[in-house]
Amino acid sequence: LGLTLLWLTPLALSNVGVQACVRCPGGRRIARSPPVCSDDAQHQSHAVPVRHRVRDQAAERHAALEQGGASPNFGEIAQEALMVPDDNRYSVTPANNSTEMVGHTLLAQADAIYITCMKKCSTMPLPRIWASKVIMVNGRGSDSCLQPESLMKQHPDEIPDPSLHAIAVTLSHLLAVAHAKAQGHAKIAMIEEDMQVADDLTWSRGDVAQALTFVGSNSWQVLRLTVQSFVYTSQGQTHTCPARCVCKEIPGVLIDHSAGRTLCEVDANCHELHSTSMYMLSNGGKGTFDAVLNSVGMIDTLLINSLPQAVLGPPLFEEPAFHAAAKGDVGTMWRLYQERCFRKASNV
Repeated sequence: LGLTLLWLTPLALSNVGVQACVRCPGGRRIARSPPVCSDDAQHQSHAVPVRHRVRDQAAERHAALEQGGASPNFGEIAQEALMVPDDNRYSVTPANNSTEMVGHTLLAQADAIYITCMKKCSTMPLPRIWASKVIMVNGRGSDSCLQPESLMKQHPDEIPDPSLHAIAVTLSHLLAVAHAKAQGHAKIAMIEEDMQVADDLTWSRGDVAQALTFVGSNSWQVLRLTVQSFVYTSQGQTHTCPARCVCKEIPGVLIDHSAGRTLCEVDANCHELHSTSMYMLSNGGKGTFDAVLNSVGMIDTLLINSLPQAVLGPPLFEEPAFHAAAKGDVGTMWRLYQERCFRKASNV
């Protein structure tokens, strides 16, 4: 969806406050950092001053929550937009140096890991290495709190009906970023609940160590661990790569090219790279969170691509739904993209 929706983003939470969409087990609240729950009922509600507002109705609901009497249609669903999972959910331990372990370890370098969910918000098993870092972003709770359908009604000529889901997803990602900014985080990860590992190949220890060093640095803003390239979707195409989509090798990181992978950097505005199913954001002195909250468009096309990004490919994880929809094979799409758009450091 290539819609430029100026009214959609920046996301408005100025009337609601991020904490109006947060609920912890047993009524506890999410503390400042790390993202664990606190028993302090006198928590501070961190409002995020941004342009578009979730207006009167949401503000009234927030006031009702603060007074302890939520409206019947809002209730705990909105409070549960952001949820901290129980400790017993952290049970997954993948094989050493496997792609799954590497992916989990890279994501664990984030201060908070936000997982968007609909079906497994309360049941999804989580890697042990992510303990105390995960916040589940409940899609139904986010929708109830941020009201994407009301945006559709306010702008019927600008938004076709099929894009309601994309709007809802975009708002849930922006809610997570706004919450991360309010919590003072430096790095976050965003993941969809249904992601599965793409292969069972083994990585060299050197590549794992160098990748961890890169993720821990402030040299990047967006790191994508899965991507769907629509630059080329047919073996028969022979066009040269658009300059905006050239992926320049980041030298000195993946020396051994474990599992055939490369790490490269793409400038802003290559809108042919889709998917926000698994990515990281680094605020690192570059104002990345503000840039996301002040960008326009849908999250997985215009918005995420408004920033320069590091891309790790082939994708570490993939979406089963992508195959089910017959949209293509992410591995094949990556190879076509790499053949035409990847540039080794020595050739840049």
